[in-house]
Amino acid sequence: MHATLSPSWKKSLLLVFVSVVAFATATPATSGSQCFFQGLGFVPGGNQSFALGVNANGTVVVGFSFGPNVPDQAFRWTAASGMVGLGSLPGFMSSDARGVNADGKVVVGSARDASGAFQAFRWTRATRMQSVVTLLLAAKVVTMDFGWQLTGANGVSADGTVIVGDGVAPLGLPQGWIARLPKESNEDCEEDDDNQGDNDNQGEDFRQ
Repeated sequence: MHATLSPSWKKSLLLVFVSVVAFATATPATSGSQCFFQGLGFVPGGNQSFALGVNANGTVVVGFSFGPNVPDQAFRWTAASGMVGLGSLPGFMSSDARGVNADGKVVVGSARDASGAFQAFRWTRATRMQSVVTLLLAAKVVTMDFGWQLTGANGVSADGTVIVGDGVAPLGLPQGWIARLPKESNEDCEEDDDNQGDNDNQGEDFRQ
């Protein structure tokens, strides 16, 4: 003998079923990523922007923006803050951001002075924009007696301590470089035999 539901119970179950279906269709799934597209905007006074890097989980974008009367300025963008200009190095007139580390607190790029010379920079929320050369000298990793010009930083490791970029070597030819900075500003980097540069290639190693 099969139990039968009263008409009122059938009506109640039907309403519950309809409600569940409506909720499931109207509520976005949280287990998967949502597809979207949007423009990033511009820095104040700008009317053009270029995105050049994104962090590991896609929440922080870096690049540069400018306008008719606004020089290139490196930016850092998040959905919460929008586009925020990072300024430039002291005495420099423009900048562009080219790379960002995994969690988005460290940005690297290049700044340009009034004469047109470029210099690689690293930006963090705590220190703001600093020259990579200045950071290397402070860490006693390198002197510029070798004649290196570090013109741009293009990528940075997840922890923000290893930076790669482009520059001009002492013999005057373009050459890529890699620099490892200390985790703390008051630390010196230790020598690492496994990471010795190829001294047969113009004899240029950043460390003393």
